[in-house]
Amino acid sequence: RPLDEFREQVEQLRAVLHEVPPAAGSSGVRLPGEPEEEVRRDRAEHGIPIPAGTWDALTALAAGRP
Repeated sequence: RPLDEFREQVEQLRAVLHEVPPAAGSSGVRLPGEPEEEVRRDRAEHGIPIPAGTWDALTALAAGRP
């Protein structure tokens, strides 16, 4: 089958799956790669979270302190 036709069918399936009502306690159907894309976008906007202890150790190391 032509690639464009395949892509359209995959997009249609994605749309149908995203229309499924979420189960109790769930935010809904997420396909492979979607959670990672959400994290990528969040980190691009807000930065990568670094625990305070790790940050303190890095800044001490950068300042030449052990």
